[in-house]
Amino acid sequence: IAVWALTNTKSLAKPVPNVSLKNTVLHSQVYGQPPNATQKAGPFPLGQSLGDPEETLNSDDDRMQQAVFSNGLLWGGLTTIVSDGSQNNAGIAYFVVVPAVQFGKLHAFILGQSYVSVKGASVIYPAVAVTKAGLATVAYTLSGPSYFPSAAFTYLTPFFGLSVNVVAAGAAPQDDFSGYPPGGTGAARWGDYSWAVADGNSLWLATEYIPGGIDSTVYGTNFGTFIYEVRLH
Repeated sequence: IAVWALTNTKSLAKPVPNVSLKNTVLHSQVYGQPPNATQKAGPFPLGQSLGDPEETLNSDDDRMQQAVFSNGLLWGGLTTIVSDGSQNNAGIAYFVVVPAVQFGKLHAFILGQSYVSVKGASVIYPAVAVTKAGLATVAYTLSGPSYFPSAAFTYLTPFFGLSVNVVAAGAAPQDDFSGYPPGGTGAARWGDYSWAVADGNSLWLATEYIPGGIDSTVYGTNFGTFIYEVRLH
């Protein structure tokens, strides 16, 4: 993974700014291209009207998602392929980095790193947030043979995730025009990513899920966004 630093930003207030962009690359835990996420079987009227099978969720790729700098630590996460020993699914790899600029040179090392995964299911599109006290969570979508796409989060330490918390259970499968021919290939575009931000000792998180009550045959999709607060002390 790469760490970037923009230095001498105080010069931005001067008539002629003189900033410098630096980077360093760190060897990290293994991560790679995630597979599409499966869904729990259920009604999908748009796809059924087209004569197509239930679609999967496009988990995108393994690029870094939201990153945040707090209390001298840089936190970030991405979607990756994970294995439970019998099958591959999509999971989350996250990293906690200590960056420093000394004598004009960028230095960094990985303090901790780990994965978030659910056996037999996928967790996709992570967004990490950290309070001013250094307490962290990651928001994501959970989906699999036993789960309609649901909004969930996990408490993080630099070395491991603590639990999987479903805050809004999905009510049906994703039923989206982007997953059906001729415009799609069976894997639907999934929502608008996830989002997380700190507000004192609270974290505000948002991610995509299937809320129910949306007619996909009329709107061409049925996903929604769940926004919620997690208080950490």
